Amino acid sequence: MKKVGRVFGYIVLAIGAFLSLFPFYFMFVSGTNTNAQILSVPPKLTIGTELAKNFAILSGKIDLLQSTWNTLFISVVYTVLALLLFSAAGYALAKFEFKGKKIIYGFVMGSMMIPSLVMYVPLFEMMIKLNLTDSYWAVILPLLANAFGIFLMRQNMLAFPTALMEAGRIDGVGEIGIVRPDKGE
Repeated sequence: MKKVGRVFGYIVLAIGAFLSLFPFYFMFVSGTNTNAQILSVPPKLTIGTELAKNFAILSGKIDLLQSTWNTLFISVVYTVLALLLFSAAGYALAKFEFKGKKIIYGFVMGSMMIPSLVMYVPLFEMMIKLNLTDSYWAVILPLLANAFGIFLMRQNMLAFPTALMEAGRIDGVGEIGIVRPDKGE
């Protein structure tokens, strides 16, 4: 009976893997076929011979080097700023006692219930008023108002032993020194 359950589990996992990977396969196959082959019914699912031609057309329409730079810049800057902001907010909400802490945390949790689609127009209007349209910051700044990142960091900081923080304070380490990774000193 256990073998039947295990075989059934592997079949379910294989189907799930196929369903997860098929869109990537279809995207690659589509890049090697003509529009007529892609839009045919049923669509062609085998690799074609048009990859070089399609890539040349794409390169003529989109500056791939600039797009790659935009992606890298936004990803790196967002990641660094998000780690700094979310970890600071999570640390404060997890380890400090201050007036209004529960209210702030309630707002953070409540804001997670707002669908992101509802925020697109107000965020766009805000970026217009701040003259940030057509800039990297118009993409980065709205993402930094992410309650889920604060929630995750708070949950992570709750697991950090308070005794270690107190030992660090006794040794004269500041709050930033307590949170930052050890550099082997």
